Amino acid sequence: MNKKKEITVLEFRCGTADGLTVQDVLPPSMHPDTGMPYRWGGKGDWRQIPEIHPALLAAWQQELVARQASRAQRKNRQWSLNRVEDTPRQRARVADMLSHISADCSYELYRDMVWAILSLGWHDGEDIAEAWCLNAPEEFEEDDFWNVVNSYDPNRYPAPTIGTIIFHARAGGWNG
Repeated sequence: MNKKKEITVLEFRCGTADGLTVQDVLPPSMHPDTGMPYRWGGKGDWRQIPEIHPALLAAWQQELVARQASRAQRKNRQWSLNRVEDTPRQRARVADMLSHISADCSYELYRDMVWAILSLGWHDGEDIAEAWCLNAPEEFEEDDFWNVVNSYDPNRYPAPTIGTIIFHARAGGWNG
């Protein structure tokens, strides 16, 4: 006897193993390479989506609450190592340097710049890092940014520092 067993699969997608984004598309969207419209491959009619199951809705709502709480907690975090004096002159110098470094860069440089900004030890380091990242708004992904921020370890050796910012600013034409 050959009975098919039906299972339910829940998939939270955010990206590929290569770091690319993924998306779901519905008819009559056109495939960018073939120019042909997508066809529905699932059961039922995509125009009559059933009501979300209460357990799935609860899971999504719980995830949203957790993300909001996590963002609020991260915004209030202060890094324990104060490596650069927080003065108006230093802030202006760092801002000038950052203006010579594009956030439209490799992941490694992006990560190192965010970590270098956080290494300054300033209470608003995350805001400064986010503002720098937004100089390439078409590349900015908030979740990716917070993943980089949350992976910062001031005890990592070698760790990006103000020297990292200076090096890349000079490469970008800064003469300070």
